[in-house]
Amino acid sequence: SFAGAQKNIDLRFGFATTETLRAEISNKCIAIHYTGHGSPEFLLFENGRGGVQFVSVKKLTSLLCAGTSGECGVEFVFVSACHSELVGQAFIKAGVKHVVCVKVLDRVLDRSAQQFSRVFYQHLANGYTVQDCFEIAKETVVEESSKFLLLPDNIDHQVPIFENAKPSEWTPIADPARVYGYGPSSTRLWKAPPPPAVPSVFVGRNVEIYFTLNSILGNTHIATLWGEEGVGKSTVARAVANYAYERKLFRDGVLYLRMDKVNSVSMLLRRLLQAVNRSCVSADVDLNFQFSPRSRAEEDTLMESQVESLAEILRYRNSLIVLDHCDSLAENTSSAAEFELFLGRLKDEVHGVHILITSRVSMYSGRFPGFPVKSLEIQRLRPRDGAMLFVRMCPHSRGRADLQVPGLKNASPPVVDPMGTNEEEYENGEDEMLRYDMLTSLSEDSRLRITGNIPKKIAALAYTISATDYHRLIYECQNVVGNVNSMLS
Repeated sequence: SFAGAQKNIDLRFGFATTETLRAEISNKCIAIHYTGHGSPEFLLFENGRGGVQFVSVKKLTSLLCAGTSGECGVEFVFVSACHSELVGQAFIKAGVKHVVCVKVLDRVLDRSAQQFSRVFYQHLANGYTVQDCFEIAKETVVEESSKFLLLPDNIDHQVPIFENAKPSEWTPIADPARVYGYGPSSTRLWKAPPPPAVPSVFVGRNVEIYFTLNSILGNTHIATLWGEEGVGKSTVARAVANYAYERKLFRDGVLYLRMDKVNSVSMLLRRLLQAVNRSCVSADVDLNFQFSPRSRAEEDTLMESQVESLAEILRYRNSLIVLDHCDSLAENTSSAAEFELFLGRLKDEVHGVHILITSRVSMYSGRFPGFPVKSLEIQRLRPRDGAMLFVRMCPHSRGRADLQVPGLKNASPPVVDPMGTNEEEYENGEDEMLRYDMLTSLSEDSRLRITGNIPKKIAALAYTISATDYHRLIYECQNVVGNVNSMLS
């Protein structure tokens, strides 16, 4: 919307934390847009550790007014969250002149909120008044237009927010990383690309992501994710790495390495040194070791020099290193012991580095020499999550329609995941829950039960099942759900 207007308007994007909100108010911003989840009594903010912070209306009011004479100085706020009318009133009490929000008893679909926001800001950036932008945007979401409010009722909103914005040659930044402060002038350690993306279909791992984040952000600093093949260890590690990267939880960034076929610490060390040598912004240490060791003594000498060089570069850095697929190291007893000593040595000299390891077997629990280690088992998905994953991954899926039964409400309730990857077409928008629904019925089908709720096997089934068999399965489950609920009622 702002790009199309081509006006000289300073935009900043960030994650919803109370610190970010307070900082922008202190920086004298004139408009704030919040997108997230709400309730009649609070807004949901992030707590910086992968969890949720519930900010009440009273707390929000005091946060906005702190250090001011009762007015925070912000002219316009858009609260794009369900049930946000009382939150909007809190902004009014803090001195905000114009607030767009949602009625206290209503919630809106994501598509409607996005469409409303897009049209609203397109016109606001071009100098239209708040009132005109509000009326124009409502016309684009006719079915839900009555849910949006413009507060307060007793003042004139025929006021432009960006009336004096000058034309600009501004174009959107192509690299999303730069939006979060990872531009060329950054002092972060890694120039390497962001961590591998999280799969677009990702459900059922809220708890695992939360505990992993808290392990590496807390006093542990070293966490290992383990579990059987295909259960989703690497996907959880990617989710954690992306969460940390996007929110700049580590000052010097994230280094993500695959350790496939790395069966010794010497190979691991070489892989690490190559990555550091390739990705380091500046290094005063020579990482090019030219000679090949001919004896055990020479190999030990070389490894010692490499460890010292690596430690020298990382010593004053704060970063996350993800070592994915360490199966060969973990399954070899002698290599695992050597790996333990290496990590203990590295942590002894480099206190700011946090390490996340994935492997099929449990590597460590308890402590390295002097350092606690958290070992987290990634278990199979819950049956209902497995069924949801199957429907979302199958190319023959019709989306929301496959989780509903004609004549029944809420054939399956909404499922929300921590990465925000659920599509709205899978949500039902109803408050009542059936006692027996489509997800439960699908999870009891023999084909899904054979997968054992292992994501890799569920994906294989989703991609190999024929369209005829898939639609027959959905039809049979719909009949079962209908019959069971008829009996229960």
